[in-house]
Amino acid sequence: PSLKLDMRSQMKFEFSINILTELLFGSSSTIYYELIEKRYVNDNFSVDITNLKGLNLIIGDAETRYPMELYEELKRIFYSLDEFVVDIEQFDRLKKTLTGSYIKVFNNLEAIANIFTRYKFMGLDMFIINEVFNEITIDDIYSLIKLIKKENISFLVVLPNEATNDKTMDD
Repeated sequence: PSLKLDMRSQMKFEFSINILTELLFGSSSTIYYELIEKRYVNDNFSVDITNLKGLNLIIGDAETRYPMELYEELKRIFYSLDEFVVDIEQFDRLKKTLTGSYIKVFNNLEAIANIFTRYKFMGLDMFIINEVFNEITIDDIYSLIKLIKKENISFLVVLPNEATNDKTMDD
């Protein structure tokens, strides 16, 4: 959904989406382990976020021998998000981890320039990142989940053609 947020709230919203996707699909999440165990995904499974003015996307990417099973599983997960329970310890750990990841950016001049420019164009100071992360609560995550509506969810499954070598995953 398109939200009218001030720039600081937009930053908080973006960080909250990062936390939610890590809670759901991060390498330490239960869902991730279940997808690996069922062999629906391998360790190349990734989730990316696009957060632009009026456009918010969560995009999953996976190599799989079971595309339709993965599709059904992801559909089940997203369609039942209102039942998702946030683990407080995992939430706190993820906040610290993601804060550390953003702070780590200061070790790379190109990344500093990109983030500085991005937030400057938003009218924000990149040095408030830690402050904004600390403001995020579990209630923010639950509020974000309420914004995800079934009618706004879509899936695209790309299948290989017959000539494609299907050795995309290890057995």
